[in-house]
Amino acid sequence: VQARLRHASPQRELAPVARLWISPLPTVDGLFLLPGASSVYALAFGPAVTPADLCQVLMMAARDGLVEEGFELAALETTRLPYGPGRTLVAPGQLAVGPAAFGHPLQVGLSETLASCSRAAVALLDGGLDAGSLERRYVREGLGEMLEDAAAGARAITWLRRAGPRAPEAFVKAKGRRTLGGTFGGGVLGLSGPTPIALLGAARWAGLKELVGSWLRTTVEPVPSVVPELEPDLYYVVDDDPDAREALTALLESTGAKVVAFADELALFCAVARRPPTAILLDVVLHWVDGLRLAEGLKQHPLTRNTRVLVMSGLNRPHVRQRALDAGAETFLPKPVDPDRLLRILTGRAPVMPELEPAPHASDDARELAADRYAS
Repeated sequence: VQARLRHASPQRELAPVARLWISPLPTVDGLFLLPGASSVYALAFGPAVTPADLCQVLMMAARDGLVEEGFELAALETTRLPYGPGRTLVAPGQLAVGPAAFGHPLQVGLSETLASCSRAAVALLDGGLDAGSLERRYVREGLGEMLEDAAAGARAITWLRRAGPRAPEAFVKAKGRRTLGGTFGGGVLGLSGPTPIALLGAARWAGLKELVGSWLRTTVEPVPSVVPELEPDLYYVVDDDPDAREALTALLESTGAKVVAFADELALFCAVARRPPTAILLDVVLHWVDGLRLAEGLKQHPLTRNTRVLVMSGLNRPHVRQRALDAGAETFLPKPVDPDRLLRILTGRAPVMPELEPAPHASDDARELAADRYAS
């Protein structure tokens, strides 16, 4: 899944640094972030990756400082990405060149594609339209070196995933190795090095060490270097319905709390990591990512896993309620949300159970007005 990221204000200085994040999610093998003149190209690849996966990974990347905050998605689409050499490079009436013939997710340069086009032209001149002659001249004699690189690059991805935290070190070690490359052989990610074969060797060794090390150690939870302090009486409301956002904001502000409402969930991860709130009120149906996946992502990161999350939905079904609880939500609130029950949950004056007794009367007229407004 690929996307184009734009910022509200143009960037005066944009460091020409491509970033690669290996296995940010179980369904995402890797995330590319390639800066351009006025935007950033993002590519999340994997056999089962979805647009929602890319959006969630981008929120995580913004939270961790890999991309700047305040971006918007100018384009988002699913695309097919070559993963290793194709099985059929020539067929009657067809000749595959470029990414259609071979490729791997770490190959973003043009040299291999241009080389395959040149060698295809030579093969057509020498072999004509005979499939056997084309295969010998183009595949076996012409593309052997590049096909080997493509296969190595594809296998390197698998080993980098297995290497886990050792993957960056393996990449650096592979970059420092000198390997004998061919005329058109280049490095991954458009760099001069490492070559796919060198990267495969380093990644395989790192993956094996990580596998053996996992047998000898217990899992240690990562500890953030800096943990922001919780801001009391700060609530985040995430809902794409403007009327619901406004009503919830008025209800919570009537108690003296501070409320930040989000119409776009892409900025939520950054806000939670920098200003942890007392709780997050999260709608299930959002624009890019469903609220259940958003809640699950918040609960998986060390900086946000202790944040209270309350899931809201107009679809009051047992399976939706159970999914919300499995994702880490503190409770599930059917829409329209009962103001008294919501305030009881947030203030902690009663257990989080739907069958509780009605809350005491509102403390002031503002609270009653906000509650009536939301109920309507």
